[in-house]
Amino acid sequence: MGRKGLSERQRKFACAYAAEGNATRAYLEAGYKPGRTPQATGAMACRLLNNPDLAKLVEAEREINRGRLDLRTGRVLAEISAVAFSNVFNCLDEQGHIKPPAEIHPLTQLAVSEYSEVVLSQGDEGIVLRRKVKMHPKWPALHAVAGYVGLGKGIDPFTGRVSRALAAVRLSMPDGTEIERDVERRQG
Repeated sequence: MGRKGLSERQRKFACAYAAEGNATRAYLEAGYKPGRTPQATGAMACRLLNNPDLAKLVEAEREINRGRLDLRTGRVLAEISAVAFSNVFNCLDEQGHIKPPAEIHPLTQLAVSEYSEVVLSQGDEGIVLRRKVKMHPKWPALHAVAGYVGLGKGIDPFTGRVSRALAAVRLSMPDGTEIERDVERRQG
């Protein structure tokens, strides 16, 4: 038995699960025998997660991993926001040509998923380059930011359509008092 009454195999499971988030894979990596079906193996792995000591170890391992990777909420939100509010035109110079990487603002660089340069010709007049830039898709990042600030409810992540809208309604009561309520209104 290891720390806090957990076996060595349970500790291996907790570390693997904290690192990758896949209970079935962590179960097998820890050395447990697979069930008769993949579903049975998954069920056995999920039962392990019900152990409070093991769950605490998983959270402690995740905290260590977050520290190693510097996954502070502010940093993650800054990266997502850079993509969400990016503008491909910030990659262009005054003539409409794509800037070299060093001239692109660091926040805009975070939103770039691909950048390439190809030498088209090289002669007396210098090097002629063709540059391409591809940005990360904005919608997933906008959806994540909207959800973080509480605006994401009711927004379909695939179409962007608003399916529900919340509105504050002020009601005047017969006794002269007023009540303010949040009301959900369904659309389309």
